[in-house]
Amino acid sequence: MNAPVQASNIATATVYRATTSASGNYSLPKLPVGTYTLVVPDVGFTLCVSLMPRRQEMVMSTSQPRWRPWAADRGDGVSQAEYWEYVAGLFTRAVTWAGGDQARWAQLLSPIADVPQEQLDLLFTRLEALPLARLAEQPGDAIRRAVRKLLHQKRTIERIYRHITADHIARLEAVYKRLEPSDRVRRCAWLFDRHPDLLS
Repeated sequence: MNAPVQASNIATATVYRATTSASGNYSLPKLPVGTYTLVVPDVGFTLCVSLMPRRQEMVMSTSQPRWRPWAADRGDGVSQAEYWEYVAGLFTRAVTWAGGDQARWAQLLSPIADVPQEQLDLLFTRLEALPLARLAEQPGDAIRRAVRKLLHQKRTIERIYRHITADHIARLEAVYKRLEPSDRVRRCAWLFDRHPDLLS
């Protein structure tokens, strides 16, 4: 995984850094005794994204056998309002933690989570606020590929991403245009992918 780990001493505000191994282990040798806060941002972002609902992963829950003695003390579970509050919190954190990282934005956009409109508006507002012209000139084009794939799917697959409105599509098209690199070769290289997402 090789995620950065940061331990901050609460009393002295001293920060100690390490990197996890491929198996997720890390070591902070010579760490003085004290109380620390531990931050592993890549793990938090990945966890938030993996816990968000995706339309293709949603299922109806099975009925509970209420006549069984072991089911008598079971609670009613989580209400719909609590569930969507939880999803909104996850999504807001993930969008905040995405920062300017193209790979993280690509994870948020492909496939896009099934979240309430307020969270989608937050996603598109933060996406539009990124320095897209500068990102377009960087070697990676993860955001551009994710936006193109989302636009391609929305245009070619009937009833996909119903929660994405026409206004969202217009905003995504504007973002895609701003992500266009100035180099002609890089601008058209995606057409030679094995299965290009055509914007028909």
